[in-house]
Amino acid sequence: MKKAADESMADVRHKIADVVRHKELIVSWTKLRSIRLRKRQSDDGDTSETFVDKMAALNKLLDERLELYKKEEKALKVMLEIEQEETLAKEARIARVRRQRQHDRLEKGRELWLFGSQVVPEELKAFHDYYTQAEESLDTFLQIRGEWDRFLVPEHVAEATRIPQGWVTPTEPSSELWQKYLKNHELTC
Repeated sequence: MKKAADESMADVRHKIADVVRHKELIVSWTKLRSIRLRKRQSDDGDTSETFVDKMAALNKLLDERLELYKKEEKALKVMLEIEQEETLAKEARIARVRRQRQHDRLEKGRELWLFGSQVVPEELKAFHDYYTQAEESLDTFLQIRGEWDRFLVPEHVAEATRIPQGWVTPTEPSSELWQKYLKNHELTC
């Protein structure tokens, strides 16, 4: 379509150039006729009037053609601009999709590098399901969150109200059970 529009545009511009050249020829013929008439010193009124009428008719015809060709050129320019905008928009969409796909591949590669393969062996599936159940259900998430909150705060605080922003490093055991565990762990290490 662009090739056809370019060919049409070249044809219209050629026609415009022809009309302009013909108008210049009419001006030149008129000047030549006036020079010849001055040289002869005689004016045949009938032929002079006929010549002027024919030149005026030709000028009018050429002006109409010129206007028509300029309108056609303008329409072709608009069509080419619209096509160019559509092409640029299509290329931008394609580039955006390519960038997104590349970003997704890189992100997937990073996740694989950081966390390893997401394929869970059959013998570890029960453990995986247990530790990822909070991702599947809001109720399970809230239950696990409540359990974590109880262990992250001292006994005299009722319930925690937010998740800590950084690493949680307990300064003292929050319960006797936790204290026993720490003593046992220090003995084994």
